[in-house]
Amino acid sequence: MASDLLEPDMRERVRRRLAAWLAGTIEARLAPLFAARRAPLAGAARGLVFQLCEALGSLPRRRAASQVEALGRDGRKALRKLGVRLGRESVFMPALIRPRAVEMRGLLWAVNEGLGDSAVPAPGRVSVPLADGVPHRFYEAVGYRPLGPRALRVDIVERLAERAWKLSRAGPFAAGPELLSLAGCGPEEISGVLAALGYRAKSADGEVRYAPAPLRRRKGNQRRAREAAGRAAESPFSKLRDPAPRP
Repeated sequence: MASDLLEPDMRERVRRRLAAWLAGTIEARLAPLFAARRAPLAGAARGLVFQLCEALGSLPRRRAASQVEALGRDGRKALRKLGVRLGRESVFMPALIRPRAVEMRGLLWAVNEGLGDSAVPAPGRVSVPLADGVPHRFYEAVGYRPLGPRALRVDIVERLAERAWKLSRAGPFAAGPELLSLAGCGPEEISGVLAALGYRAKSADGEVRYAPAPLRRRKGNQRRAREAAGRAAESPFSKLRDPAPRP
């Protein structure tokens, strides 16, 4: 706060000290991103890290499809060492879905959007109901993926997608307790979650079962999901590229 008790040069010293403290705090909370950005990567691996930084640590795999496809064995190995996971549904850094990192991601997103501090999911919550008035981009920014009526943590999305795929190989499957527990929701919400993952419900003999939707429908769902999520005009992480001045 400005004060007449401080001369201009002293106020500047205070400002620089606070800027250095803030930059250090953000880097400590999001250390894997900074480490990946400084790593000597090239080509597709470097491009993928850039996208991860812009997205604060996680993004839908379809948004990075060209970079992932262009990765060679060396690039994949280098990214794995940096803590980047190439999942079926997402590219993300597991270290950045921990509570302190999620809290910082939410704060950076809110400041970048000119909003108040948005409430991030409570620690340990694998999924949360979508809140009225909260953009899908917020959930993506803090490491959660909007699927139907809920937002699931990206690592849980991976586990759910893998399990559903394995079940579907044997034919239409029921959403039993295992899938409900993974998704952190009840029977009334699982249909929307699975539909967003590309499965459609079929009723037979009084029981609802799920099977992969036709490819055209899955592409339509993905397109609508992209449109609903939207994109920020500028990533909050991009504001952190220049090091803060030191006092």
